[in-house]
Amino acid sequence: MRMNFCQGRSGYWSRTRTWRDLSNLLVLLCALLVLASCSSGNPARQTGAASPTPVPPTATATPAVPSGTVLYHTDWSQGLADWSVPGAMNAHASKGQLRLSCDKLATMFLAYRPTVANFALEVPMQIVNSPAGAGTFSLIGQQSSDKDGYLGGAASLEKKFPFHGQFDAFVQPTGDSSLFYTADFSPGTNWYTYRIEIQQGVFSFYVNGIRHGQATSTRTNDLSTGPLGISCGYLTLNIGALTITAL
Repeated sequence: MRMNFCQGRSGYWSRTRTWRDLSNLLVLLCALLVLASCSSGNPARQTGAASPTPVPPTATATPAVPSGTVLYHTDWSQGLADWSVPGAMNAHASKGQLRLSCDKLATMFLAYRPTVANFALEVPMQIVNSPAGAGTFSLIGQQSSDKDGYLGGAASLEKKFPFHGQFDAFVQPTGDSSLFYTADFSPGTNWYTYRIEIQQGVFSFYVNGIRHGQATSTRTNDLSTGPLGISCGYLTLNIGALTITAL
């Protein structure tokens, strides 16, 4: 009886030590696995490890607009949807033309503005009458805070045919202009194609393909891209299709 009891107790303690050793080994293995996981999953937290530097995306260059690209065109078939017309003007679009009457000096502006620095605006116009005398009309680019404007057209048109007056082409304000251009002009009731060009900061004014004035600003390197407009006073005009083209 004593021998059996001792043998049984000896076997019990042997099995207990075995399970304890296995438990300790499992705890040690788990600890090692946790440390390995932390080490591999969080490299940025290791002492002395540098965070990766983000690489900025490469900017995509905006393609240049080819010269001759039509930026805007209207034959007035859609009326005056793109234009802001003041109360001093009476504008009516019909059959591919715009009839514009101005009791006093006023300007209607185009909502579209060119997205390029070099462009041309071209439009045919005809004087219908100048009932009050001293009539005037012009194509303009409105002056902005950092860019001078410009004007090309005709002024001081007499009341009676052939509406003798003068060409005008200059940068606005006129005190900033390197050149103030005027010349005699008697348009009668003929159609003329008027064109203004802005290229490399230089303003040019053409009538039927012939340049009648050129000016640059003495204050700003670039000239205005708009708003662009048609100005008139004390006369009635017929206006044909208007086109803005990249240069």
